[in-house]
Amino acid sequence: MGDQIVINQTVEQFSVYSDEYLRDMYSYYKELRENGPVFWNEEMKSWFIMKYEDVSKYLVGETFITSRLIPDKMENLPAGEDAHFKDIIDIISTWMIYNDRPVHTQLRNHMNRAFMTN
Repeated sequence: MGDQIVINQTVEQFSVYSDEYLRDMYSYYKELRENGPVFWNEEMKSWFIMKYEDVSKYLVGETFITSRLIPDKMENLPAGEDAHFKDIIDIISTWMIYNDRPVHTQLRNHMNRAFMTN
């Protein structure tokens, strides 16, 4: 397993669905960058990684595996509601960000070739 992260989470949990967040999300981002650049959001069951250096450092290892994001989010739905999202889930499950190695690497290689110039 890659680097383990020890987080001193000083930023309070917040809801990304709250009116307060939606009115002034950039203040939340600023606080995260300054006080909790690697932040676990319990509601979203997701990491917020706010600085390029941290993204570069942590996303190359096994610490932040993304393939569990979709199933984790679907667990928050009331029973039976997941059927309403099947088509969307089928599509986004093919996205590079929601796949781990080796599928992620294969998809990234295809994307890299698409953006290379001759």
